[in-house]
Amino acid sequence: MEYELNQSYANKHSGSMAIAALVLGITGLVMSFCVYPGFILGSLGIIFGILSRGGEMTYPGYGKAGIVLGIISILISIIAIFVWMGYFSFLLVYGKYF
Repeated sequence: MEYELNQSYANKHSGSMAIAALVLGITGLVMSFCVYPGFILGSLGIIFGILSRGGEMTYPGYGKAGIVLGIISILISIIAIFVWMGYFSFLLVYGKYF
């Protein structure tokens, strides 16, 4: 008896990956002002969005939205890093006047 891998089961994971990409992109966008969680969740949203492209159960809108939201959350996290660095350096220089 030969056992074959059920390909339809292996390809059905792309739908759940697209939904996971969307959820991670949204939470990354919400958490992007806390710098590190936004960066991590945004990059995971991009990874899951790219992985959701194949398979038979695809949700292309969810995957694309997860990728776009992941990119936006990473960009906001990078901007937030520079804003926080500027704020703390300002406090180090002029903190005694406040």
